[in-house]
Amino acid sequence: MKQTISTVRKLATTVFRIENIAGAIISVTIVAVAINTSGVILQNYKLERDVRIAKQKVTIAEIELSNQRIKNQYYQTDAFLDIAARKQLSKGINGEKLVIVPKSVALAQIPAGVVPEEKQIQDPYVDVSNFERWVKFLGGDLEYVAQD
Repeated sequence: MKQTISTVRKLATTVFRIENIAGAIISVTIVAVAINTSGVILQNYKLERDVRIAKQKVTIAEIELSNQRIKNQYYQTDAFLDIAARKQLSKGINGEKLVIVPKSVALAQIPAGVVPEEKQIQDPYVDVSNFERWVKFLGGDLEYVAQD
């Protein structure tokens, strides 16, 4: 029993030396400072990212404002008024005549080799089966995805 007590005293004096306690406190302090610093760095990164995004939004808004000012200047010109009057009111310049032709008559006057724009656009996927669409999609050909 005396040996056990003496062994415990030796162990306690070894473990609880002032150097060991100071080393443990310093280690805990270093770990806490490192964790806090990494948190601050992460927060700083997030704030910088938010600032960059806000600057980009400001730049976009300035460009949109500039475009709107240019549009407003155009809307005040005589060229715009002329085009608007022609389009909305079916008006023209003095001496100019407006002829309204039905679409069927206009299409009949197109030469044989020329196809009207609306007939040029054809859906290339009309005759493609659903299985073929899936095969193309899974193969990485995203153009075959139907625009339903």
